Amino acid sequence: MDKAISGFDFVWEESYDEENGGMIWSWKTDGKVAAINYPTVIGAMELYKITGDEAYLEKAKEIYKWAG
Repeated sequence: MDKAISGFDFVWEESYDEENGGMIWSWKTDGKVAAINYPTVIGAMELYKITGDEAYLEKAKEIYKWAG
C-alpha cells in the first residue's frame, strides 16, 4: 500500500492544477483530459477507502468537480 500512496501523492503534487482545478495530462503541456482526471478520482477514492484519510476524499471531490 505504501507504493500506492507514494505514487498517488507524486502524481497529485506534480499534476494537480491548484489555480484552475483538474489534473494536467502531461508535465510538458497544459492540456487536461478525462484520461488522467477520472482515473485519479478512482485512485483517490480507493486510497480513501483503504486508509480512511479524508484528504483523499477531498482530492477526489476536487477533481470530480472540475471534470463535471
